[in-house]
Amino acid sequence: MFIALYPLLSAFFSAASYILTKFFIVGNYIPNTKIVTVMFHTNIINLTIFFVYYFYKKIKNEPLFSFKEKFINIKSLWQLILLGLPVMSAIVKSEITEYLPISTIEISALIKPFIICLLAVLLLKEKFRIKYVICFLVAICGLYLANTKKMTVTMNDLNTLYNSKNTCMLLFYILISSIGNITRRYYCIKRKNTMETICAEYMVFFIYGTTILIFQNSLDLKLLFNKYVLCVSLLTLLHHYCLIHGVQKVKEIAGLELLAFTKTVFAITLSFLILHEEVSKEKILGALIITVAVMLSGIKKKNPKDDAQQK
Repeated sequence: MFIALYPLLSAFFSAASYILTKFFIVGNYIPNTKIVTVMFHTNIINLTIFFVYYFYKKIKNEPLFSFKEKFINIKSLWQLILLGLPVMSAIVKSEITEYLPISTIEISALIKPFIICLLAVLLLKEKFRIKYVICFLVAICGLYLANTKKMTVTMNDLNTLYNSKNTCMLLFYILISSIGNITRRYYCIKRKNTMETICAEYMVFFIYGTTILIFQNSLDLKLLFNKYVLCVSLLTLLHHYCLIHGVQKVKEIAGLELLAFTKTVFAITLSFLILHEEVSKEKILGALIITVAVMLSGIKKKNPKDDAQQK
């Protein structure tokens, strides 16, 4: 039960960071700034805080890990490149958050466990069950209902969804995010030290993010000292720690994603309270359908051999 606490806290901090960022921008507390720009600046702050802590521990002869030994080699470089996928996922999510309700994004993202399950079977050799197919079809119905607010399906509806830029971007985010979760899982398995893995994530976000900020001429030193950006930075700092610590502790990636559905609950609640986003009954029903499908797909049959071993 204690292990499950980390993914739950990670889900809360992640939902809160995106919602507060959007609130600060819409409310003009952080004027003339995009969500993705704030995200990259918060990562610069987090990486700075991390290295202050890293050198503090090193001065006290309590090193967290050897930076040169762990990161200055070809193998580590390849693993760091793999972590670029979660960065791409975060960028896409930040972009679609500009014009889609956060509750819609999080409800749609509930479908990720099924994609991750397939990817986990192919890449991580985890066990696949036939019932995932049935539950996936049920979840698709919930996804359709949550996004269209319609109980019936017509060819016109399908054509509208197919031709919708928002829909395509949303599906692209779900796919990239799912693949990113797999690469993060792979990296976290290889790196048992939580602080080492956090450093890797911050470095990757810094490399990609700072490059984009400089290329777009949107690097603003004032944002690094903005109290609202610092608030978001603290939330993302906590999110990354709980996420990576949770990934290292939870044995099956599908099990981790089953816990992550609570992020939707946090997102819907906070977006309603802070952003005053409309939460329709169709959205809630769609979210419940997807959630039930995900939970049913995670039910495991008891193995008779386990009973024999216990006896």
